[in-house]
Amino acid sequence: MDTNIRFACYCISLRIDLDKVGHYFGVVKNDKRADYIVLKSETVNNVLKYSNEFKEVYLFEFGYISFTNFVQEEIFVFLDFLASIIPINQSLTTKYHEFIDIDNNEYTKVQKEFSNCIPEENAYFSVLPIVLAKSAAIQKIEDGVTVLLDKAENFLNGPLKGSGIKSKKGFINIYSKNLRFQNELVNSIGIYDKPRIFRMNIALNELYSYYTERYELSERLKIINNKKYELNKIMSLYSDMQYKKNSWRLLIIEIILLALFPLSYFTPDLKDIFESAKGYITNLIFSN
Repeated sequence: MDTNIRFACYCISLRIDLDKVGHYFGVVKNDKRADYIVLKSETVNNVLKYSNEFKEVYLFEFGYISFTNFVQEEIFVFLDFLASIIPINQSLTTKYHEFIDIDNNEYTKVQKEFSNCIPEENAYFSVLPIVLAKSAAIQKIEDGVTVLLDKAENFLNGPLKGSGIKSKKGFINIYSKNLRFQNELVNSIGIYDKPRIFRMNIALNELYSYYTERYELSERLKIINNKKYELNKIMSLYSDMQYKKNSWRLLIIEIILLALFPLSYFTPDLKDIFESAKGYITNLIFSN
């Protein structure tokens, strides 16, 4: 490889409508089960208008876009154009991105790793955009589950130390964020799968395995799964504690009402108290 080629990836939204983008550019997925589409040089250069070099763009359903052989100014131009087709979240673009430069030294170093099936130069163009997208997506998911886990642990810290169960409102806030996080995981299911094209090509498969190990994708996914398990365990524990708290409240109130009920027939004032207490039960049980 005689030239330096940069591969760059950005998160642009939580989910990309590939059908809408593909329809605009006249591109269809070669594999209906694939979670990405590829815009080839001719399509890309029609957007940039002033370039005739080899360039490609990968768009992933789980919200990421990878650029091959783009300089930074060209990336901005393309993203500005893409924003007229689909919404782009600039805050995500700024925070979640990956880069790698493949020059002659990198190319030679990687080629030495393969003894039987040496990947051709164009194999990098197929593998790296996908690996970078997965790596950036994993980072975003890990950040999300770490923040949620910290909040859940702090929320549960008080009750476990005997300071009482915190309000339902705080729990509901964490619970709703956890649901959104779980939904994002569903949308990002593609990061767990190896593309079918790599399974059918030995050279591509070898190169893909090399870079997934280099970016520690499997290990990072295990960390996410472990944190997700801890988060769900905390949410379940708090739910059980809240249930027991409400059960005790209900039992105590039932005892009080049973004691007051016979007297309410003999004392008018107690009858009014009894009626007020019934309304108080509902508020007490379902609050906090």
